[in-house]
Amino acid sequence: ILKNHYSYNGNWKSAAQSGAFDSDNHWSDDNQASYSISFTGKQIALYGAKDYNNGIAGIYIDDKFITDVDLYSPKREESACYFDSGLLPDGEHKITVQVTGRKSEASRGTYITADYARIILLRKTLLMVGKTPVFL
Repeated sequence: ILKNHYSYNGNWKSAAQSGAFDSDNHWSDDNQASYSISFTGKQIALYGAKDYNNGIAGIYIDDKFITDVDLYSPKREESACYFDSGLLPDGEHKITVQVTGRKSEASRGTYITADYARIILLRKTLLMVGKTPVFL
């Protein structure tokens, strides 16, 4: 679990928040703002609050646009998984989350949150060959 390996660009706010990982939260509605995490591994999942005033984030991996993710929820959800990369080639990667300034029709704002990330460093597959376990 990564919490303090974020590189923030633009205007971000942070404050103590019960229910958030490590009891603090970061958020921004500045459409020039983004955060990045550089990591070595095979997979990353991003967690943050979803809420009534949250907007749409742009997700990039290794500087390539992957998808937009809507962090809107009519009721606040702390530490929600809002993106999972699926399996990536094993190695060094950088994920960037961009505040887009866009929102769903139901949302009252364009905030994006950053709470924590989970990274799969190494995934081994267990294959049974007869009675012998083989890790791939």
